[in-house]
Amino acid sequence: MYEFADKTIKYLNKRYIEIFRKLKRNVRSLAKLDEVTTLGYVTETYKQLNEITTPMLIEIAKRAYKDANPDGTLFDMWVLGYLDAFNPTSTYIYTKEAERKKFRTYEAIMSRNADVKSFDTAMRYWAQMVAEYAIEITDVATLQAYRDIGIKKIIWFTEEDDRVCHICRERQGKVYDIDKIPPKPHWGCRCYYIPVKQ
Repeated sequence: MYEFADKTIKYLNKRYIEIFRKLKRNVRSLAKLDEVTTLGYVTETYKQLNEITTPMLIEIAKRAYKDANPDGTLFDMWVLGYLDAFNPTSTYIYTKEAERKKFRTYEAIMSRNADVKSFDTAMRYWAQMVAEYAIEITDVATLQAYRDIGIKKIIWFTEEDDRVCHICRERQGKVYDIDKIPPKPHWGCRCYYIPVKQ
């Protein structure tokens, strides 16, 4: 279910390493930390992150939708609308959180005098957020595809491994109305939905 999302995240993580290394080099090249210049570097970094991440999240959503509904089409605006809406699992809005991470990175760099930990932490938080949204966007696009072909109910399935939490284990095999599926109980939940054929 998440194979394409996983491959995409691996690719993106390599790009994130390059982008954060460039930020580190740029900031460390300053003779003295300068607030305006540092904010400019951080702003450019997060602009680049968004420029490579958003199209890939759109592609993940389109691929998931197509897998569930080969005859249908998912539009970019639908995905962008999802990224700009409240997410019950993460409890934030992707676009707002991306902006907040930018300012947190800037503050960390300035307060820690550009130590290595500032850059590594910022990169890790960004990568974790995107990985979570890759899973989420796969789920919501799949559910939208099911709705578009008239599916009314789904069955909740877990990965059935030793990492399944007790909440997900209790939901294993349960049938839910497609519009009343409980939100995933935690970040990184890789439970998935199978349609109930009518």
